[in-house]
This record gives sequence, C-alpha cells and structure tokens, in this order.
Amino acid sequence: MVKGAYKENESIAFQSKEDVDANYIKIIEQRLLNARNFTSIATHDHRIINHVKQFMKENHIEKDRMEFQMLYGFRSELAEEIANEGYNFTIYVPYGDDWFAYFMRRLAERPQNLSLAVKEFVKPAGLKRVGIIAALGATVMLGLSTIKKLCRK
Repeated sequence: MVKGAYKENESIAFQSKEDVDANYIKIIEQRLLNARNFTSIATHDHRIINHVKQFMKENHIEKDRMEFQMLYGFRSELAEEIANEGYNFTIYVPYGDDWFAYFMRRLAERPQNLSLAVKEFVKPAGLKRVGIIAALGATVMLGLSTIKKLCRK
C-alpha cells in the first residue's frame, strides 16, 4: 500500500495531507483486520508507522502478516528501529537507466524528502553507505549496460 504524492483533481483524491494520511491509516487498518494475505505498507512517516504498530498490538495482529517499506536513503535510523523490533522490512532501491530521474521525482514531489536525504547522507555512517551504494550502483549499471549491448548483437 502506497499513498501517492501526485496532485490530482479533488473529485478523485483527497487534497490535504491530513485527509490523505487519515484515509491511508483507515485503509491500512481495514486491510490488516480483513486481509487473508500479506500486507506491505510503504511510508517514511513515523507517525503512521507508530500508529500501525500500536493498532497491530491492540488488535493482536501478528508481525509476520505485514511489512513496512521505505526508499533507500530515507530515514535509515527509523528503518533499523523497525527491523530491530521484529517487523518485516524492505528497502526499495531504484536501479536501471532511469533511477536518477525516479529519485529526483521523489525528492521534487515532497520537499521534505530532500531534507531527509541530506540528513541521511551527511552523517558519518551515511557517507560510508553512499560510497558503498555508489560503487554497487556503478557495478550494476555497468553490468546492465554490458547485458544490453550483448543482447543487441
């Protein structure tokens, strides 16, 4: 489950952040109470995450019925906290030819994302991770480019 950040017409979408968040929480709760299969909840919002954890506790919902998801480079301390509490957790890492454009759209659609990313990368541990992910990303990109070239032949 993902709440979009795109501006849509009021006839089809909530317009205020408060309304969007309230509805997102409402459908998460409905899903957790009624779903017979796994639920993935994508958010960087600590208030929503804390609400979901409390809701699950109050309703005796097992942690293995769901996972939280976040985009790589955002709120890593929160991600680590969630994982350490025993919740399933997935880090989403965009890759491929258009990863940079995708990442920039995520930053542009919500100005707070830029602040989160900057805070993440200026921490000493963040700088180490940036170097590792840059090296990994370059290796993946080189490999994908090579595969594309081989497929064209």
